[in-house]
Amino acid sequence: MFYDVKRSETRYLQLVDLSDWPLHLHQLRGVSLCGNRIYAVAPSALFVFKISEQRENALLQLEKKVYRPEWVLGKNQQGDLHAVHASRERQKVYVSFNAQCAIDVFDLKGNYLHRRYLWDIAPDLFPQPSASIRTDFRYGIVRHIFESPVQGLLLTTTLLNGGSDSAVISYERGHTFLSQPAKSIHGGEIKKDRLYLCAIQDGEVLAFPVRNGDPMVDASPSARFIPHLTDHKWHGSAQNTRGLAIIEDKLYCGVCYFRRPKTNQIPPRIVEFDLSSGQQTKEHWLPSFQGFEDPQVYGLLAINDNLDTVLTGIAEPAFYRGPEPFTPDWEMGEPPDDQIADEPSTIDQTAVDPPKEDGPEDIQSEKEAADETKSAAEHHISPPEKAIQPEPAIIGASPPPMEESVSAPLVDDDDSSEYRPVGEATVIFNKVGLCFERSARKFLSFNKALSKKKKFWALQEISFTVHEGETLGVIGRNGSGKSTLSMICGGVLLPDRGNITVHGRVQLLALGVGFKNELSGRENVYISASLLGIGKKEIQSMMDDIEAFAELGEFMDEPVRTYSSGMRSRLGFAVATAVKPDILILDEILATGDKVFKDKAMRRMKEMRDLARSVIVVSHNPGQLRKLSTKVLWLEKGRMVMLGDPKEVLNAYNNFCKNPVKWMENNPDLASTVFGGAHRHG
Repeated sequence: MFYDVKRSETRYLQLVDLSDWPLHLHQLRGVSLCGNRIYAVAPSALFVFKISEQRENALLQLEKKVYRPEWVLGKNQQGDLHAVHASRERQKVYVSFNAQCAIDVFDLKGNYLHRRYLWDIAPDLFPQPSASIRTDFRYGIVRHIFESPVQGLLLTTTLLNGGSDSAVISYERGHTFLSQPAKSIHGGEIKKDRLYLCAIQDGEVLAFPVRNGDPMVDASPSARFIPHLTDHKWHGSAQNTRGLAIIEDKLYCGVCYFRRPKTNQIPPRIVEFDLSSGQQTKEHWLPSFQGFEDPQVYGLLAINDNLDTVLTGIAEPAFYRGPEPFTPDWEMGEPPDDQIADEPSTIDQTAVDPPKEDGPEDIQSEKEAADETKSAAEHHISPPEKAIQPEPAIIGASPPPMEESVSAPLVDDDDSSEYRPVGEATVIFNKVGLCFERSARKFLSFNKALSKKKKFWALQEISFTVHEGETLGVIGRNGSGKSTLSMICGGVLLPDRGNITVHGRVQLLALGVGFKNELSGRENVYISASLLGIGKKEIQSMMDDIEAFAELGEFMDEPVRTYSSGMRSRLGFAVATAVKPDILILDEILATGDKVFKDKAMRRMKEMRDLARSVIVVSHNPGQLRKLSTKVLWLEKGRMVMLGDPKEVLNAYNNFCKNPVKWMENNPDLASTVFGGAHRHG
């Protein structure tokens, strides 16, 4: 798609038919322009288009389809080609072959030359992995390739060494140009001593200082450009940024949503910023038409003079399906007038000029950035097959959002998460209550007056919602109702009052629950997985991953009764997370086990959350919940005391535990509601 940002209109769109290609995902991803050719990649193919100057023909004439036999291997994403870059200076085309952690090199006509692996490009950055790795381990995913006059070819790489870190790497020199821990980055462009990158999940564009072309490594961003929601009707919309371009004094970034859209989701768009002031000056709404999903931005690219001349000669917007023209039944991209802001939004900033000597200044404070940022993990979903999908943009859009990608965790190990819920609701509690009957009659007592049963309300008036990608921490003293809540979520117990709605497959994992003591660990794996509806072949395919994570060695084939509590925890956790439930409930499962296991378990839970799965963690340990949770629920005597930000709730809980009387004196409203004796009815 060719989009004119000055006229705010689509000048040209051409759909590419991928139906006859052996693709699991029918979509185009990266795009590059060199001379009179445009290069685009699908997950397992490279397309070379030649720009036609004959106005009666389609602008893009398919010159060559390129594929390597190894590109079509594998599941879902096959070769997982993401990025393509055509270099006029080097007279070569570079394609990221992520399934094998490599860069494939071609000449400008699409003829294969050679391949370089990440560990050959940067040996120090990609060491040999440890003995225990996941079956889906990769050294990294190259999401974008771009050039710098000083640094040469640069690779924007995420999920380094199977972890959550990202980096910009020099292709020729092998050093790290920029390192970003626990960030999922995309794109890359250097302009006026700044490197600009998209932080996909955080929904922002980051600017980093570049001094004399030297590597920055661990530099902090000097500015953040965060797209604003321009109308209250879009309140709560999620925003992912992917694709950026700089034209003169303007920065453009693609903003969209990678999962199933919600009813109030703001449409996909390109947001324009003024580089000098940091002001959000305009929103360019992407077109959509009947029979196709909304387009999603994968990459943005400023056109060259040759293509600009050709497009200038097109008097009216033109649309082609392959080589044939067609008239789309669509709206030209703008939402109704009442959904557009009258005035452009301005980023609340301290400075967008180059940083001072004493350190960079952020456009927004961390608190403001957290309030504005809308995160989203790219979900592992294959799209419904379509014969034709829109082509990636030259200042434009890529195919629909159901792209199978991997995202980095959103939680820093040393602090609580600023993550915000972006997915659909998976667990909804609505005024849930559960009552147990108990007898006051003592054993062997013949006093009939004591035989009257009493009611004990383990839970009362509990209401909360867990969304896709969220981790809910549940904390409270012994007897507060934490395990009861987890068993209701897991379907073990049914509420006496209120109702609960659960969307997705649930796995409840608690110490001592679900294992047959006389069976071996391996046999218990088959039983546990089969109860979740997993077939034998699928269980066998995940067994290596389960064994590697549990680290039981020869004890895997010994009876579970010989296991310690820590070994049970490791095996149970390995099974529960390997089968990838939609909702995972962990009831004090991290209370046992050594530090190595706990660290592995935390990383695994973060991965699950980033794959848009929901996790509920029941624990007595505030430190664990602070690291893992996106929000925390505090229970006391079966009632909900607080629900909200992990720091706020856990600080209040700690103060309560230190001195309950003083806490209740300082919080009389909460104390009267929770501790007023209403939790028990005779």
